[in-house]
Amino acid sequence: MSLFSVHDLLCARLGKIVGCIAVSIFIVLSSGARASLPLSSSVLALERDGQGEGWFSGLSLAVQGQDYFAGTGLGFREQAEARWGSVSGRLTRGWGSGSSFVFVDVGSTFSQGENFNYLLPYQVFYQHRDRSQLWSWSVGRMRHRWSSADAFWKQGIWEPRAFHEKLHPESLGLTGLWVNLKLSDWKLGLWGSPVFIPEIGPHQMLEGERFVSSNPWFRPPEEQLIFNGVPASVHYDLVRPDNADIIFNPGLAIHLENRDWIQGVLLKAAYALKPMNQLLMGFPVSFRLEASEGQQGGVFLPIHPRVLYHQLLSFEAAMTSQMGGTSWVNLTHEIPQPESEQEFWIHKAMQPSWILSGYSELDLSATGWGGLSAYGSFLFLEGGDAPDMGTLATGGGSRFERRYQYQRALSLGVKWADAGRFASTSGLRTARLLTDQRLTYEAAQRMWWWSLRWDLILDQAWSLLLQADVLALRDQRPAEVSDGFLRDYRANDRIVAGVSYVF
Repeated sequence: MSLFSVHDLLCARLGKIVGCIAVSIFIVLSSGARASLPLSSSVLALERDGQGEGWFSGLSLAVQGQDYFAGTGLGFREQAEARWGSVSGRLTRGWGSGSSFVFVDVGSTFSQGENFNYLLPYQVFYQHRDRSQLWSWSVGRMRHRWSSADAFWKQGIWEPRAFHEKLHPESLGLTGLWVNLKLSDWKLGLWGSPVFIPEIGPHQMLEGERFVSSNPWFRPPEEQLIFNGVPASVHYDLVRPDNADIIFNPGLAIHLENRDWIQGVLLKAAYALKPMNQLLMGFPVSFRLEASEGQQGGVFLPIHPRVLYHQLLSFEAAMTSQMGGTSWVNLTHEIPQPESEQEFWIHKAMQPSWILSGYSELDLSATGWGGLSAYGSFLFLEGGDAPDMGTLATGGGSRFERRYQYQRALSLGVKWADAGRFASTSGLRTARLLTDQRLTYEAAQRMWWWSLRWDLILDQAWSLLLQADVLALRDQRPAEVSDGFLRDYRANDRIVAGVSYVF
C-alpha cells in the first residue's frame, strides 16, 4: 500500500478546479538586470548583493510524453497507463529592493494519463536582510540544504517532496519562519512553524471499496488477505481526518555551520523536532462473515492517515579540492516518536535509524572537455522501516510501502555541461547540451538502475529533453529487502521526451 497522498487528502475538491488551468510551468531564465544569468545564479547573486536593487522573472511551458516499456499486467501495473502525456509549467519570479527580497517559485503539471493536475508550490517566501549582513529573517515556504545526503538521494527525510513521479522527486521546502544569524566564525539558522504540509504523492481514488490509480508510481493495497488459512476479499474505506488535525502540527529546527574551524572544510550540524513529511497509514480490522444489504463478505479495512513526529540529528563535513571537485560525508540519525500497539489494528511502524552517506566529484575539464565531471555516492542505512504494529500484525513484515527507498546503495555518474563544443560541431551557434548519466546499484534489493538525461538548449526560448530510466534485477537470488522501492517498481522502465518554451 502506498503512503497516502496528501494532495488527495487535502486538495480533492481543488483538484478539478486547478485541473482547468490550461497551462503551468517548467524551468526559467530571467529578464531585466539579471537576464544573462540562469535563474539559480540570479537568486544567489541577489542574495549576495543584499544592498542594490534587482528583479528577475520567468514563465515557461513544457510538453512531455512518457512510454513505459512493460505496458500493463506486470507486477501491480494492471491499473496504470503505459503511455501518457503531460503539460507542465513553472512560474519563477523574484524581486528585491534594498534589504527586502520576495521570491515565488510555483509549478503545475496536468497529467493526461490520470486526468489530474498536480499543483507544486516549490518556494514562496519574503526575506528581510540586515544591511550589515549579520542577520536575516524569512517567512513562507523555502528550501534549505539541511543534509547533502538527503538532497542527493531524495529520501524526503528533512523536506517534503513532489513524489508523484518517484524516481526523480523534487524538494518542496519547509514552511514557517526562518532566522539566520552570523556569530563570529559560526552561522546559525533557526526554523519554526505552527503548521505542517506533507509531501505530494501519486493521485489515487476510492472506487467500489478499492483504491485505484492510473499513475504507474502508485502501489495499490492488496485485494485479498489470508486469515486462518482461508482467503478473504478486502474492502477499503478512507477515514478523512479534519484538515486541522493534519495541518496544525508545529515543528522546529536548528542549523549550525563553520568554515574556519578546520581549514578548507565546511562543518555542518542540524537538529529538528517535527512531523515526518509522509503521512503513515493504519487500519482497524473488522470482518463481514457473509454478504448483507448488497455488501460482499470479507475483511473491511477503514484506512486512517496519521501524523507521526520524529527527531533528526545530522552531522556533515564538506570540502572542495584544488581541482574543483566537491566531496562530503554525512551522518544522520532519526528517532521516531514511540507508539503503542492498538487492539485489532495494523499500522505502519518506524524504528530509529542511522544513515551514513558520502559523495565525491572529480572535475575532468582538464581533459579538454569543458564542463565534464564524474561523481560517485554511497548510502548505508541501519534501521528505519519496521514490521507492522498492532495485535493483528503477523509475519514480521509490512503491508505498507517502505518509507526509505534505499538501504545500501552505490551510485556512479558522469555530468557534462557543454561549454561550446556541441555548438561548434552541430552548427547551432547558440545551442548547449547538458547531460547526466548515472548508474545505481542497490545491494539490499539486488537491483540496478540506469538513468540518462539530455537537455538540449537551442536558444534562450526553446529546449528539448530526452530521458530514459531502466530498472533490472541483478539475478534471481532472494534479496535481503524483497519489498524495496526499486524492486516494487522494476516494471517501470521508460523513456521521456519533451519540449519547453520560455516566454
